[in-house]
Amino acid sequence: MKLELKKFTYKLILLSITLLIVSGTMFFTILEKYYFSAFPFSFIVFIIVSLYSHYILLKAAKNNQTQFNTAFMLSFILKIFAYSLFVGVSLFLDKTNYIAFIITTMGFYIVYTVFDVVQILAYINKNKNDIEIKIQS
Repeated sequence: MKLELKKFTYKLILLSITLLIVSGTMFFTILEKYYFSAFPFSFIVFIIVSLYSHYILLKAAKNNQTQFNTAFMLSFILKIFAYSLFVGVSLFLDKTNYIAFIITTMGFYIVYTVFDVVQILAYINKNKNDIEIKIQS
């Protein structure tokens, strides 16, 4: 599990750096007037939430299918709660460019969620035989 978490962390950091470069370039050039102060913190929040969520799912995938399904739904709820809390606190502290902030956060949510799902499905498919043996035992 540690190796899988390290691989995921590496890929997550690469994704985040790519997003940071692309969106940062856009915010400091053509979308300069839409820059918002919570932009750099968005990456920290999304990385931490994704790592924690993936950790929960990796642990649950080693057990039975029911536990994995429960953990998947729990991680989804935790993500929504964490991101909503981040949006709420950020908007409470700084309402300038709130539309750009919400659109950017929604975009990041979609990108990171797709990434998380693809990574956990790849892990499950790769370890399908091991997981099925543990479920049958």
